[in-house]
Amino acid sequence: MSSIKNKIPVLIIIAFALLGNSFKSAAQEFESFWKNNKCGFKNLKGEVIVEPKYNVGKSSSGGLALVGIGNYVNGYKYGFIDISGKEVIELKFDEALSFSEGLAAVGLGKYKWGFIDKTGEVVIAVNYFYVYSFSNGLALVTLRNENKSKSGFINKKGEIVIPIQYEELSVFSEGLSRAGSADKTGIIKYGFIDNTGKEIIKLKYDESTFFSEGLAAVGFKVDAINRKWGFIDKTGKEAVKPKYDHVGSFSEGLALVGINNKKGGMEYGSYKEHYWGFIDKTGKEVIPLIYSKGNEFTNGKAEVTLGGKTIFIDKLGKPIQ
Repeated sequence: MSSIKNKIPVLIIIAFALLGNSFKSAAQEFESFWKNNKCGFKNLKGEVIVEPKYNVGKSSSGGLALVGIGNYVNGYKYGFIDISGKEVIELKFDEALSFSEGLAAVGLGKYKWGFIDKTGEVVIAVNYFYVYSFSNGLALVTLRNENKSKSGFINKKGEIVIPIQYEELSVFSEGLSRAGSADKTGIIKYGFIDNTGKEIIKLKYDESTFFSEGLAAVGFKVDAINRKWGFIDKTGKEAVKPKYDHVGSFSEGLALVGINNKKGGMEYGSYKEHYWGFIDKTGKEVIPLIYSKGNEFTNGKAEVTLGGKTIFIDKLGKPIQ
């Protein structure tokens, strides 16, 4: 018992130390604002710390904010400032993304990307055609050779952990990455891999979207233009049969789905009109497909158009006044 009592104060001290580091980290963040087409910065109290002078600016991430000077015609040069407004990383990069997990993606020249640390040192060589920011220790990268692109994932040491072999690849969503690879005929088939590169869902679909709320939309080719869409779960099991012409992702338990109005004729490879409604995760059409336009649910409501009038509806399909 005495051993447990002795440990309690230590645990309390550790907890306060962690909280202190968290508050300290938050205190170092600051926000961008715009005035007369110039970007400046304010601290979290709303006090101006950098007067508007940059042509590009993003709120800070990890204590540093991305800034840029230049214009669309002649291009921009990017660098980073700290909370004091000091340009701690020189504005010398042709492209840049905000810091994520201690590293920032930067570009030098056309389609040459790599990563720098918070001192501005290049820690992963600027060799990639394009890169995404790090998330959970991995970054999606793309190499291009003879007009052919291949993608994979690297770790923070720059080591390739998922081979650069996919024609199409997405950042991870709910633990899985949408992967596309060409078959023997050159047609890209889609499936999903995990963060070790293991193929969790076979690359067999003609189209797919990302996972959202445990389900991903997958498409099957009907002809050169059209697809039929349904949904699968994370094991690849069919959750909703592929019978829709258009689908959105699940949001707040419902997904926007649409069918073509075949009487409307064709325009630019798709039907002029669609009928939209909403399904639940069992595939039940809980809100009838009667709308000419629709958007996903956010905060319990969705914007739809019926008879030329745009309104908001709740999850029962009732208009919200």
